Amino acid sequence: MKLKRRVCYLSLLCLLILLLTILVPSNTASAASIYPINLDPNSNAYSNTQASINLIGQAGSGWGDAEQALAGHPYACEEDLIEVMFAHDSKVRLRHGALVNLATNALTGVDGVLQKLAWFEWYRISDVPEERVDEIQAHGKANTAKPVYDLNNIYRLRIPKGLDVWTISQELEALPGIMLARPVPKPVPLPTPPNYVPDQGYLLPASSTPSGINAEYAWTQPGGNGTGVTVCDLEYSWNYNHADITKAFGSQINSNVSDPSSDNNHGTAVIGELVSDNNGWGTTGISYGASLKTCGTYYGTPPTWNVAGAILTAIANLKAGDVILLEQQWWYDGPGPEPRQYIPIEWWDSYYPSPQTFNAVYVAIVLAVSCGITVVEAGGNGNVNTDTLTWAGDSGAIIVGAGGAYPGGTYPEGNLERLSFSSYGSRFNLQGWGENVVTTGWYGNLYNSEGANYWYTNTFSGTSSASPIVAGAVAAVQGNRLARGLLPLSPATMRWLLVATGTPQNLPPAGNIGPLPDLARALSASTPVCFIATAAYGTPMAPEVEVLRDFRDQYLLTNPVGKALVEFYYKVSPPIAEFITEHPALKPIVRLGLKPAVMMSTMAVSTNSAEKMAILGSLALVCTALAIWVRERARRFGRWR
Repeated sequence: MKLKRRVCYLSLLCLLILLLTILVPSNTASAASIYPINLDPNSNAYSNTQASINLIGQAGSGWGDAEQALAGHPYACEEDLIEVMFAHDSKVRLRHGALVNLATNALTGVDGVLQKLAWFEWYRISDVPEERVDEIQAHGKANTAKPVYDLNNIYRLRIPKGLDVWTISQELEALPGIMLARPVPKPVPLPTPPNYVPDQGYLLPASSTPSGINAEYAWTQPGGNGTGVTVCDLEYSWNYNHADITKAFGSQINSNVSDPSSDNNHGTAVIGELVSDNNGWGTTGISYGASLKTCGTYYGTPPTWNVAGAILTAIANLKAGDVILLEQQWWYDGPGPEPRQYIPIEWWDSYYPSPQTFNAVYVAIVLAVSCGITVVEAGGNGNVNTDTLTWAGDSGAIIVGAGGAYPGGTYPEGNLERLSFSSYGSRFNLQGWGENVVTTGWYGNLYNSEGANYWYTNTFSGTSSASPIVAGAVAAVQGNRLARGLLPLSPATMRWLLVATGTPQNLPPAGNIGPLPDLARALSASTPVCFIATAAYGTPMAPEVEVLRDFRDQYLLTNPVGKALVEFYYKVSPPIAEFITEHPALKPIVRLGLKPAVMMSTMAVSTNSAEKMAILGSLALVCTALAIWVRERARRFGRWR
């Protein structure tokens, strides 16, 4: 009887624990409020969601705006400053703070207008000495044989704020000795290029044609613009003074950098895709909220090509969760005429037909990855099937191929198809747009009206244009995690996540370059994702995965024990998920094994409290009865005492 009571007590205790876990509200915010997930992230409702920032009329800015025009004034102006031009034949001069008339009666009536003011102050239009202005005027008159206005007759009048500056101006202008009296205008913004964001198709939803990476959706999510993450571009040819990449100035982290190309366009185009300003004109970078560092790979005294050294410099200046973008490629067949066999730079100092060496660049990449830094590596524009080569191993980098945007673009291939020049193979992980990329610089074929600092292009291409798209996606995911108070993803997990949630490559033509990142799916799956379930069901949007995610959010992430369990799972499951992804035959087996967990999660998240209590009560009774039955059977056979 004592044993029966113990079994009953144990069953009741289990029931109580289950009830407390599911029914007692947590003191912390539910994970559903922490991790909002949109059910249709690929909807076109998310396209063009990033509002342009109008520089005109921002609070606290010095730019003229429409506010005063709305009050009936013709232009925005300083509220306490009037510009006064006296008559052409006058000779008005400022002496000891007061105006004096040396030639005509130009000051007639001025005192009558100003006597109503508590105070006022006159200023010359310039600090160029009067005598020098007289010389300049005489020179101009002699050169043209025409009258030239004397700029010594132009003054500015400061008055108390709060008065009607327009009325006072009108009263002054009505005087016979004053040619013009107008409020001093506020500065008008300089001419700027058009807004090219609508032309940046790679920012659009994955469901668009051509497919984008859903960057505009990511911008609506916390940290989805890359805030808190640093991206370091390793190459050369930057214009640090481009007006639309304000983060470029001061971003260089190594010294004695030179440019073997004697150019400043390639790097400018790359960082424009990443971090060009979100300012309402020009382009907007995929991860415009991220910090930027640039590290030249051609440097030293004298400068030499030193990619491994540049990687090490970058590692020393970055932290876990940051991104290294390797905008370099290697010529496997050695110097010679084009076309060349360009492949990823981690094949450094390897040459045809030898296998990949365990070289300096390769080990530097491995070191960066081991430090938690995601390395994105251009795959090369060589049309090389890298599966015919012998790799030294997996460096851990994300290798990027060049995909098409649409038929009729620069190249004949279509949306998500491998472009003919792109190298490829099973080691390639992801693709980006390899043609018709709108970005900054690149010789200004799209816009060049105001010089190189305002150049834009719509023809940037190759794995050079594809890789920044992937690097920007990495920064967006990491920024979103940081904004949610989560640890950054490891490089291996990041690579797996973007591949698992990306938009698949279109075949033919043959040659794997991987899917295009889809930030909507990646963000919904990364906080944190049920990696094994996603791998088994093929998408993070599968109903079974969503049920498991809801159970995690509602029950596990609302208490310390559950959080610890999730973090442990999060550390050990990515390699398992990647193995499942690489072996599709395992997916049905894993799905079968997940069925009990899916059923339990469905019950927990889809029933109300009363239903949960009834179900759990029934389960407790069944467990109690089963325990008693087992006890009786065991006692009968003499196995329990």
